[in-house]
Amino acid sequence: MQAVHNLWYGPQNRSFLPGDKKGIEFTKEGKGDKFLLENLRRIVLDVLKPHEPNIVEMAQEVAKMNGVEGVNITLYEIDHHVENAKVTVEGNGLAYQELKDLIEKNGAAIHSIDEVAAGHSLIEDVVTHQD
Repeated sequence: MQAVHNLWYGPQNRSFLPGDKKGIEFTKEGKGDKFLLENLRRIVLDVLKPHEPNIVEMAQEVAKMNGVEGVNITLYEIDHHVENAKVTVEGNGLAYQELKDLIEKNGAAIHSIDEVAAGHSLIEDVVTHQD
């Protein structure tokens, strides 16, 4: 198995989170990825967005989504026309497709899914000697 963005790809190009019991399956279909997700508690995205809407307005929109308990948006690069942002969303039963649609409706694009957490509780990263 090969680890990619904290996901594990197994047989038939299906991937699962390590230790997954049920309900979390990622399948690749054609050009885009189709995500069938349940029990998501944290999603961290790298997003390229226009200057408008600003991050305050965008965070307020994301916070209105079902299941969202908190949103952090941090800008880490600003250009003449666009901004690069790290978007962290936490809650219960987060809907990835709804989040993706909202981001795209605001003229932004998801560069990558940098972290996904699922299950009954969140597990924080532990610093190891390899870090």
